[in-house]
Amino acid sequence: MRLVVLLGWRAFGLRIYCEQLFTHLLLLLTLTVSLGLSLGTATGPKFEKVLLFWLICTPFLLLSLLATRFLTWKNKGPCVWLTLALWYGVVTGVLINYDTLLDLVKSQKLPKAGNVELFGCINNVLLGLSALYFCVFELRELHADATKRGQSKFTSILNLFKGNKPSPYLESYWNRVQLPTFVLVLVYVVCEFTAPFSANMRVYAGIPMLFLLFIMCVQYLEVFPAVGYLLPMMRRMLADVFFYLVFYFPIQCAYASAYYLLFKSQGGNLKPYEPEPAFSSNFTSAMGCFFPSANASSSATSLKLLEILKTKDKNDMFQGYETVPKSFLTTYLVSFGQINVEPFDQLASPSAYVLGYFLLVTHATIVVVILLSVLIAMMNKTMDAHFAQDKAQACVTFAECVLRMGKVKTSTTRRGNLQQLGYKDLYDNIVRADQQGEKRKNDDAMLAAIAALSAKVDRLQARNTNQH
Repeated sequence: MRLVVLLGWRAFGLRIYCEQLFTHLLLLLTLTVSLGLSLGTATGPKFEKVLLFWLICTPFLLLSLLATRFLTWKNKGPCVWLTLALWYGVVTGVLINYDTLLDLVKSQKLPKAGNVELFGCINNVLLGLSALYFCVFELRELHADATKRGQSKFTSILNLFKGNKPSPYLESYWNRVQLPTFVLVLVYVVCEFTAPFSANMRVYAGIPMLFLLFIMCVQYLEVFPAVGYLLPMMRRMLADVFFYLVFYFPIQCAYASAYYLLFKSQGGNLKPYEPEPAFSSNFTSAMGCFFPSANASSSATSLKLLEILKTKDKNDMFQGYETVPKSFLTTYLVSFGQINVEPFDQLASPSAYVLGYFLLVTHATIVVVILLSVLIAMMNKTMDAHFAQDKAQACVTFAECVLRMGKVKTSTTRRGNLQQLGYKDLYDNIVRADQQGEKRKNDDAMLAAIAALSAKVDRLQARNTNQH
């Protein structure tokens, strides 16, 4: 089975993987640029930096996509070097003619509502083609799960969405998110050319799209054995975080309510300002330098001025604890070491001052020292318990990745091409690794038997010694 998976990876998996990876990077680049231009954030010098970055990265991604059409396992090295050489030539030409290109683009207006000009139009076209590529890819994979091959693609996909038949496609966490995200990007591109979104709509639609697309980059790590096992392990750790939050939430609510009641009960009862002597002296000297004509040499004048500057506005009192939601957020940030003691120093009442610091000390001890240590211990236990299982799951995930690519590949592998894949050397390496693993298991079993026998002999000798 491993031989079949590795042969599939060499025959078509590597090419499709590289094609998807570069298309995904192109999708991220063009979407980020499109949102930035449409919101008007890239103007003046910022626009020049965006344009230069786009002119450098886009040719590399397009040349890489073109190279994947000719990529095979045998010529992967020459393809890489040829692509880099062509990209170097393109970048050199761009840098030489950059001023001309900049003048050409600046002669057009930046994209605005209903007015997509040269640069924005080209970028949105690339964005739409990238999103359309992934939509077609996902729909073809979804159609490949249909049991009745005689059905049309539309009918089979519709039946799968209705839930008439179980679909392996919808069992994947990634697949449940990918297709809706790519469709949303495609809708965004169509609207940019017809009826552009409003600024608020771009923000609220653009943030989820960018967030999900960046998160999807993680799935491209599943083909690397060194980090592929971390993906299933991360899901288990997220479960640990969820159970930790269930335990942490009541404590969080308790302290948030306690802080809110404490500061709310004080009203405007603030401690009067008491300047430090060293700071007051430095402030007086600075005032004399900045305002020579002013009578700043008097310490009383400086203290009065310091008192005015340092006296808190009633609207700024006890910042972070004015309302229950703000108190909840401020209390939650204590878990990450963001502790602001200034509101506690403003408490004028000695009892409120002591109570406030008592709450702060116990809160930091319970949350930072105890609960976070519990979370780390839970994650460590999860990693130790499922390490071998996740290693095996990484191999299964890699096989599923190759199978997924095999469902949607458009070209067929001829028998003669298998010679170029080095299947004989690959088979010999797999057999040799299995033999070494079996030998290692036998050696471990023999060492364990010897250790058990030695322990038994030691027990018998100890028993004889006790009898004598």
